[in-house]
Amino acid sequence: MTDKDLASGAAPSPGSGPRPPAGASEEPAHATCGWNSDLPTFTRTEPRVIRLHLERFVRDAGASQIRAWDRSIPFLQRECGELVATDGGAHAYTAILEFELPLEARRTDVIVLENGVVVVLELKGKERPSQADLDQVMAYARDLRAYHADCHERPVHAVLVPTRASAERARIDDVFVVGPEGLD
Repeated sequence: MTDKDLASGAAPSPGSGPRPPAGASEEPAHATCGWNSDLPTFTRTEPRVIRLHLERFVRDAGASQIRAWDRSIPFLQRECGELVATDGGAHAYTAILEFELPLEARRTDVIVLENGVVVVLELKGKERPSQADLDQVMAYARDLRAYHADCHERPVHAVLVPTRASAERARIDDVFVVGPEGLD
């Protein structure tokens, strides 16, 4: 199975219809994320358009969540653009935002699918991560491996991005920790 298969099975494209109302049966084609595209499409789409897709998916998003998206989407696009410019295969990588984990209502901030590898990114608006932040992204990676059939046999990496941190990289408890400038 390719990354494209994983992405299409895990998260329909941004044009997917709204989620069914509470109590309604969920059809397999219901949206499981707010955004899903290849990296070139993600990098050239207006940040406002991506945010509108996320707002449509996360219907109870508050003002602080919307501000976080407004701050993070441009730097994610910049980093993805740098990856596309330097890695010949990156045009086929996939960016998924606000992916709803199987069997739960928790959502990852970002998943990048690249060459059979699943990278889970959790963004935190702080300079230093807490143990709870590390635990959160570790749990997301663990749950994808355990409960998403297409992730069972794939490497799943947890990356914590304190958005006010430097580019310095660290590895803490099986989590890669790096500021936004160090993502490439």
